[in-house]
Amino acid sequence: MLTATVVKGDIYRNTTAAARPLNDVVDRMVVITTYKPVAEAIVLQAVVVVTKVMMIFYVMLLTTCAIPQYLRKTSRELLKPGFA
Repeated sequence: MLTATVVKGDIYRNTTAAARPLNDVVDRMVVITTYKPVAEAIVLQAVVVVTKVMMIFYVMLLTTCAIPQYLRKTSRELLKPGFA
């Protein structure tokens, strides 16, 4: 990769003063190209974490509220006289 060789190091010592601004531009380009995938990965990881938390909350809601209420309702209907 060309950008990996231009990041820092010996190039500053070996170049003239006229070529140094070009190295600064390349450094900025390297920073932009390396930070963008990192930012996308952070956003993707945040979406995954939020989705997992929502799924856990949904399962907890089902197990604490909806399913016991449904079971209570069906058991009341089953206990009515003349249901069977």
